[in-house]
Amino acid sequence: MLNAYFVETMEEITKQNNYPSNTHIAQYCPNSLFMLPVTENEVECVIKKFKGKFTAGYDEIPEYVIKQCAKFVKEPLAHIYNILINSGTFPEKFKVARVKPLYKKGDIYSIQNYRPISVLPVFF
Repeated sequence: MLNAYFVETMEEITKQNNYPSNTHIAQYCPNSLFMLPVTENEVECVIKKFKGKFTAGYDEIPEYVIKQCAKFVKEPLAHIYNILINSGTFPEKFKVARVKPLYKKGDIYSIQNYRPISVLPVFF
């Protein structure tokens, strides 16, 4: 129910703000997307924001280990991300993210009293 509500809400916001639909954008830029290359510094900044938990994600590597090895993994990770961006091919696990409903105020049983928050993609 929450997912359906959030999808409908985003569609309404898009209509209210006169954002062009994806098909409209595709008329001007068919099959194109531009992303700047990822820098080692950006990778390091993201890693520094890790809480350093001992739990692991899909890769089975705990945040703690990545955080401790940041200076050694930032270059290869930036390289891998840039290859993915340049090729336009992303592993299925990179396309999964956690979106959690965040309670605002009011009746806890009313869907309208929640807003979605995006949590870091599962691969990070």
